[in-house]
Amino acid sequence: MIIALTLSNLPVAMFYAQLGTNLPVYLSYHFANYTRLIAALYLFSAGTVVLLQVIVSRLVRNMTLWILISLSFLSFAVASFGYAWAPSVGVLLVAEFVFTVADMVGIPQLNHLVSQIAPGNKRALYFSIYDSRVRIGEVLGPLWGGWLMTVAGGGNSFRIAGLLVLAGGLGTVVLVRRLILETGSV
Repeated sequence: MIIALTLSNLPVAMFYAQLGTNLPVYLSYHFANYTRLIAALYLFSAGTVVLLQVIVSRLVRNMTLWILISLSFLSFAVASFGYAWAPSVGVLLVAEFVFTVADMVGIPQLNHLVSQIAPGNKRALYFSIYDSRVRIGEVLGPLWGGWLMTVAGGGNSFRIAGLLVLAGGLGTVVLVRRLILETGSV
């Protein structure tokens, strides 16, 4: 189960990696002052977390796990599609907001899931396996995204990333639903 969960979450990790590597390159084609824009997006994201983390956590605390994960992956995909339309600062801000909320909702839920499925004496092993998706994503995301930017263009690389995130989200939701059916809870 942990291997399947790790693999189904790999597209999100690859998407995260693209935001730190390929997005700046993509934005440099559209904005003369792209470094300031990136800094503004990071500041906007940090401010969103500071202002909304507690509120969002309270709003979602009674929601079903598979629904939260579905909403999170859907939001990551929407953000990826939003980044594809980089020439609009307004769309970039909306994409960053959606990405930040998806991050606030999804990542803690997925980490909680790992803690629930791991046997008590193997939690460190399970988290090591699950967290490997981040390192794998940091390697594959920029390579794959950079190749796609060269072959298909920056916008298309983020559109394709969004589709992969949706596929990974579907896989994750199927795994979570199966786990809930088998165990009666998570």
